[in-house]
Amino acid sequence: VHFIPYFMLEDSDQTVKDVSIGVLGHILASTIGGSVVAVVACPLDVVKTRLQAQPELPRAVAHLTQPLDHFVAKNTLEGLCQIIKYEGVANLWRGLTPTLLMTVPGVTMYFTLYEQIQKYYDLPLLSGAFARTITVLTTSPLEMLRTYLQSKRNVQGVREVTTSLIQKRGILGLWSGMGPTLMRDVPFSAIYWGVLERFRTQFRSQNNNDMNFSTTFLAGALAGTAASIAVTPADVVKTRLQSNIDFVGADGVETTKVPTSLEITRSLWKTEGFTGFFRGVGARVFRVAPACALMISSYELCKFEMQKYIIRAK
Repeated sequence: VHFIPYFMLEDSDQTVKDVSIGVLGHILASTIGGSVVAVVACPLDVVKTRLQAQPELPRAVAHLTQPLDHFVAKNTLEGLCQIIKYEGVANLWRGLTPTLLMTVPGVTMYFTLYEQIQKYYDLPLLSGAFARTITVLTTSPLEMLRTYLQSKRNVQGVREVTTSLIQKRGILGLWSGMGPTLMRDVPFSAIYWGVLERFRTQFRSQNNNDMNFSTTFLAGALAGTAASIAVTPADVVKTRLQSNIDFVGADGVETTKVPTSLEITRSLWKTEGFTGFFRGVGARVFRVAPACALMISSYELCKFEMQKYIIRAK
C-alpha cells in the first residue's frame, strides 16, 4: 500500500517533503511512532530477555512439561507458549511501564537529535551514534528496570524493584549495564542509519526522488535486521548484568560485588561458548526488524501528515 508518497500537492507549488515541521513536530512524530512500537513489540522483547537471562539449558530439563519456578525455553516460540501457559497473556507485556516511560524521552530525543544533526552535516553513521549515546546516558536507569522486570517470572512492581536496587547497589546501580548498553546501541544506530540512508538514496535515485510507505518499511526492516544481529553479543552481556540484583559467587554465597561486563563475557565464553553470545538472536531479530520498520514508517507518516497540514493551512 503506497500511502506516503512524496508528491506535488494539487493545490500547492511546494513539495511536501520540503516543508519543515520544526523540532516540536519531530518530537510529536517520534513519540507517536515509539509508543506504537513499544506496545506492539513488548511480547517479543520479554521473550528475548528471558532467553538471554537463562543459563545454558540443561539436557535433563529440555523436555519438562511441568511449570518450573524459573523460565526454561529453547527458542522464541517455546518461550511465548511457556509464558502464556504458566504466567498468563498479560505477562507478555511485563515491563511495559518503564518501556513507555523510556519512549517519550528516549525515542523523542534520539530521532530529534538525529534529524537535527543530519540536517546540517549529512553524516548518518556519526549522527546516529551521537544521538544514541546521549539517549543511553539519559535513559539507562529505565532500561535497567525494564530488563530486570522482563527477565523475572514473579517480581514486584517498578517502585519496589527501584528501592531494592538502590539499597543493594546504591544510586549508581540504576546505571548498571550502561557500558554494554552503549556497546550495543551506539554501533546499532551507526549500522542502522548507515544502511537505511544508503537504501533511501539508492531508491530515490531510481524513482525520481520519491519514497513511499512500503519502501520505507522495507528499508527499516533490512537495516534493523543487519544491526540487531551485529550487536546481539553486547545485548546478551547487558541482559545478564541487568537481570540480577543479587549475585551469587563461586562458593554459592550471595555477594554484593557486582561483576563487570568483562567478567560476564569471560564467564559466558567459558560456560556456553560462541553460541552463548547469540542466545535469543531469533527473538531479537523478530522483534527489532519489524519494530524498526514500524517506527521509521510511523515516524515518516506522521511527518508527512503534519507537512500536508502546514501547506493546507497556509
